Formats: sequence, structure tokens, C-alpha cells
Amino acid sequence: MKRRIFQTNLVVILLLVALTAVMFNIAIGMYIRNDIVAQLQKVASSAVEAALRNPGVSFPELPNMPKLWNGQHGDIAVPRLNDNAQRSDGFLNSALYVLMLNRSLKEPLSLLNADFLLLDQNKQVVDLAPSSDRPSGVAERVVEELNKRYDPEADHVFTFRASGTDFAAVVKPVSNRNSFGLGWVVIYANLRQVKQLQWAINLIMVFVLVAAALLAALFSSRAARQISAPFSALNAHVRAVAERKFAGKIGLPSEDEWREFVSNINAMTEKLERYDNAQKTFLQNVSHELRTPLMSIQGYAEGIRYQVVDPNDAAEVILKETERLTGLVGDLLYLSRLEAVEENEPYSRFDLNEWMSDCARRMNGIALQKGVELKVVPASNPFELVADREKLSRALANLIANSIRYAESAVVIAAKPVNGERVELCITDDGPGFDAEELPHIFDRFFKGKKGEFGLGLAISKSIIEKHAGRISARNGAAGAEIVIELPAAAPESGSKDETDGSGGRAK
Repeated sequence: MKRRIFQTNLVVILLLVALTAVMFNIAIGMYIRNDIVAQLQKVASSAVEAALRNPGVSFPELPNMPKLWNGQHGDIAVPRLNDNAQRSDGFLNSALYVLMLNRSLKEPLSLLNADFLLLDQNKQVVDLAPSSDRPSGVAERVVEELNKRYDPEADHVFTFRASGTDFAAVVKPVSNRNSFGLGWVVIYANLRQVKQLQWAINLIMVFVLVAAALLAALFSSRAARQISAPFSALNAHVRAVAERKFAGKIGLPSEDEWREFVSNINAMTEKLERYDNAQKTFLQNVSHELRTPLMSIQGYAEGIRYQVVDPNDAAEVILKETERLTGLVGDLLYLSRLEAVEENEPYSRFDLNEWMSDCARRMNGIALQKGVELKVVPASNPFELVADREKLSRALANLIANSIRYAESAVVIAAKPVNGERVELCITDDGPGFDAEELPHIFDRFFKGKKGEFGLGLAISKSIIEKHAGRISARNGAAGAEIVIELPAAAPESGSKDETDGSGGRAK
């Protein structure tokens, strides 16, 4: 699990790093391109204003003025004037013009080193100086790109490559804004410095992303260990429980989700431990209880065989032990079915007082044999139960029989409401009551008190009542033992009215 969590987090980290790098490069590229275009546009506007302020330079050749450029070769032509003063004035005007254009390029720039290129109306390069620092091929590429544009009168922004270097250029048409033959002003800039800046930014970004990825991987590994540690502890604990080793509990973590989960695991382990101990005790008791009548039957059968006992006495003992064994096996099977099989028997709706009276009548014969009076105190208000009447009757019969066994003269079955939704039945006898140390184990299987016998009757009653969402408990009352049952009362049927007779029973 730890490896899977770490691998998943690592893949997510790498994807985020790659996505961040790609998106950052796209964003920084777009930003730099837009910034370059904005700068070149600003420079181009300034250069156009400067270019249109012509300090005496003629475009094209005019009489008595020097020819300052050769459109095909870019060489300075020799003026045809004999007057040295006029010639000097022409070159001076050209120098001032170039100086003015260069100044217009430098003022607005912060990053780019821009240069200008002038084209006449025939797209021929205009050189105003006898030498130029312009990289070779720039003019040709600018003219080539300009020829691809369909609208020669519109501003154009494009990038091109010349002499192994990338350039960005802004072309502004000015032919309709001057009368001296200037066609286009081209401002271009070398992108080498911009590329170097972008590479430097990328290196910094890569360093930052790698450092962040390493830190994230470190924290992810630690988080994976913290997440998997409780699972490792749970795995070891569950493995121990599977081997029926219930010693120790899992320490509760600080996280709320884990706390609840681990608490449930510990509760499950405690229940399994109690169940396992109960099963061991149950098997020990069952083996003892089954062995005793079987040994008795075997002994008397051998006595009959070897004629050492009276056959009639032996037969009577064998019959009693067989009846005891039959009842014990029947109780075992019934209890096992209660706990292991989910029966879908439909519940019926019946009156509480009528049901109590019916159970008392069925147990009255046993009470008479013991010389015990069986009394029923019905509930003052009519109540109905929705339950499996046969199972609930068996549970109540077991409890009444247990009370009759220890009663001196009377057993009382009384019912009273606890609240509007539950009802309480109290079975009281006037016997010696329970010993204090026996009370917690009254309903355990095969529990035998100092004055009692092994049996499953009370355990069966408890299982039946709990399956009906009820509760059962035992205590010592003022005159003897008391067994208290609490059951949910049935909700009143809609659209019907309950009528009672004088005895408190329900009249149908």
C-alpha cells in the first residue's frame, strides 16, 4: 500500500511538474512575444515620426542635390555637384537624419537593441551611410516577408531568421505621409538576448520545480508511511485474531476517522474473544453434560447385561437419563438455530394481558405439583405486541419454570408500561434469591449456581427476547428473585379504536 501511494503521488508530481513547465514556457513565450511587439510598435511609432522630419534629404534624386543611395547595390553615389559646400551640406543632412533616427530607437527601449531599415516606394533599401552594421540577409528577408503580405498599406509584425539569428520586425507604411519618396520604415531587433533571458528563466524554473518535486516526493513518502502504518498494525492484529490470539488492543490514533475504525476493530476483537471463551466453556459444559447421562446409561446397561442390578430399577434410571439427554440435545439444537439461522417467520399481533394469562395457564400444572401459587397482574392499560408468539411464549415459560423451581409459595407475573412505546414484565418469586456473585452469570449457558442445575433455559430466553429488540435482567427483590423483561409495544393500528372490558382485557 505504501508503495502504491508513493507511486501514485510521484506520477502526479511528475505530471504537475511537466504541465507547469509546458504552461510556463507557453505563457512566458506569449508574454515575451507580446512585450517585444509592444516595444517594437512603440519604437516604430517614434522612428516614423523621426523619419518624416526630413532635414533636407531628397527622396528621390533632385537637381542640384546629391544622390545619397543606390537602390540596387546600397553604395553611396558620388555627387555630381562641383560645389563643395553643397556637397558637404548634403552629407551633413544625411548624417543628421541617421542620428535622429538612431536616437528615436534608443529612447523607448529597455531590453531590445533595435535598428531601422528604410525602404523606398519600390521596396528598395535606402542606405544613408557609407557603411552599415546591419547583419547580412536582413534586408532581403524583410523584403521577402513584406512581399508575402496582401495589404502593403497596413502595419505588419513578423519574425524571421537571418544569418542564423532570429529577428522580430515591425513594418509601417509611410508613402502617403511624405513627399520625398520614403515607402516603409522597418524596425527590427535581434532576439538573441531575449532567447538567453528565456533560457535563464527556464533554468531557474527547472531548478525550482525539481526542488519542489523532491520536497513533495519526500513529504509524499512520509505521508504514505503514516497512512500505511495503521494498516500494517491492523493487518498484524487481524492475523493474530485469525489465529485466535486476542491479547492486546490496537492503540487509538489521533485522527477521528481512524479512531472510530480502530475502536470498532477493538470492539469486534473483544466480542470475538468473549464469544471464543464462551464457546470453549460451552463445549466443556456440553461434553460434561452429555457424558454424564451417557455414562449413567452405559453403566446401568452393563449392569443389566451382567445381572448385577435390578432390571426394573436400571430401566427407570435409563429412561430418566434418556429424557434428560433428549431435553438437553433439544435445547442445544434450538439455541443453535436461534443464533445461527435467520428465520423469516411472520410476526403476529396479540394482546399482552391475554398472552400472559395463556402462558400462566400452561405452567399452572407444574406450579400445582410444587405447591406454588401462580398469579398474573395484568397491565392497567391495554398493550399489544408484534412478535413471534411461539418463541416469546417459550421464553416466558422458561422464566416461569425457573421461578417455580426456587419459589416457596408464590410466583407473580406483573406487567406495567415503561413509557408509551415499551412495556415491562416482572417475574417475582418468594424464594431465597440470587447470590451476589451469581447475578452476572445467570443467563450464561450451562451456568450452575450453588443451588441450581446446569441448563439452557435462561440462555434460550435471553436469546429470544434480544431477537425481539428487548432486554432481560435479574435482581434480588424485597421477598426473593426478580427477572425483568422489557419489550417494545406495538404501535396502535391507524383508523381503529381500542375498547377494553372491565377486567383490563381487550374486547374484540
